[in-house]
Amino acid sequence: MLQQTRVETMVPYYHRFLHRFPDVHDLAKAPLESVLTLWSGLGYYRRARLLHSAAQIVSQEHNGKLPANRKELLALPGIGPYTAGAILSIAFNQPEPILDGNVIRVLTRVLGLGGDPAGAALRNELWSFARTIVPQEDPGDFNQGLMELGATLCSVHNPRCSTCPLRASCRAFRSGNPESFPQSKPGRETVHVSTVALVVTHAGRILLVQRDDPSWMTGLWEFPTWTVHSHEDMQSWISQNAPPDLGFKLSNPKHLGIIKHSVTHHQFTCCALQAQRVGGGRMRHENRRWVNPKSMGEMPLAASARKISSLL
Repeated sequence: MLQQTRVETMVPYYHRFLHRFPDVHDLAKAPLESVLTLWSGLGYYRRARLLHSAAQIVSQEHNGKLPANRKELLALPGIGPYTAGAILSIAFNQPEPILDGNVIRVLTRVLGLGGDPAGAALRNELWSFARTIVPQEDPGDFNQGLMELGATLCSVHNPRCSTCPLRASCRAFRSGNPESFPQSKPGRETVHVSTVALVVTHAGRILLVQRDDPSWMTGLWEFPTWTVHSHEDMQSWISQNAPPDLGFKLSNPKHLGIIKHSVTHHQFTCCALQAQRVGGGRMRHENRRWVNPKSMGEMPLAASARKISSLL
């Protein structure tokens, strides 16, 4: 959960997750939808799917015990060199190095290394150095200390060099411009997307559809949503009341509001409408469900669906 999530955001999710899945066997036996529901709001849902897959392997092939060697750990879904090093040093007290964003920042500054840390050459150099400095005694404390140093004193902007215990040996500090290390990579251009979401009601229930787009948020539930070209198109949706692919007509449409949300480098502006279903017919979509509004909190909802729900 801490990969790409801030501690203060993660903590309540962590406690709810462990309450529902107190051991790896419980997690392995749980339906993926239950796992995604508890993950809903943390983002990067691929992490949850890989965690669930890893739990099934650990439960079935390792008798519920996490492997204590690097090769077997790296064979588990979702575990790479950094996570393996963290597990081995912190949980098993083995002198294995770690290299996360905070540690990369500390080491590139101490060593005064230029270049892109995402590149293979610099990354390999940092791993090699990290292996030479991790101690035999209390390696987990050492690694956590490096991460904490990067998260607190050696921050991306305005590092607190005056109180840093590594200042005397830090080449970036001596350069007078520590913020120039590590080299920052150019940000991806933001893609703006306009969408329309329909909250369709019928007999006290609301229609939700399950995403099957393999590129992101697969398996999450949302209101029927379509991409449009501009905000002007959203207004025409309101007036025409003729959305495609529903399979039934709508009546009494009303404008709920505009919500914004981001997924990776995409910025979505969504016009939310509410309307009642009229007549029979079936929506041409395999993954659909008419749900009681009170039970929506028990489903893995996309971020947009949670925001639209707050408008109802």
